[in-house]
Amino acid sequence: MALYAFITDISSPEQRSMRMGMVQLTLMVGRPIGIILGSKLYDMGGYVCVSGASLVTIIFATILLVIIMRNFKWTSKSNV
Repeated sequence: MALYAFITDISSPEQRSMRMGMVQLTLMVGRPIGIILGSKLYDMGGYVCVSGASLVTIIFATILLVIIMRNFKWTSKSNV
C-alpha cells in the first residue's frame, strides 16, 4: 500500500495509470515465478533454503530502494 501512495505522490496524473499498471504487471508476473522457484528451492534445501533466498532478496531490494531514493530528484509541489 505504501508503494501505491508513493507512486501517487510523485507521479503526474498523466503518468500515474501507466506506473500503477507497471506495478500490477510486475506482481502478476512475479507471483507465478515465485511459486515455481520456491518449490524448486524447497526441493533443494527445505524451508531453510526458501527462507534464506527470501532474506537475500529482501536485503537486496532494500539496498536498491535506498540507492534509488537517494538519487531521486525530489521537488516540492506548490499547491499542497
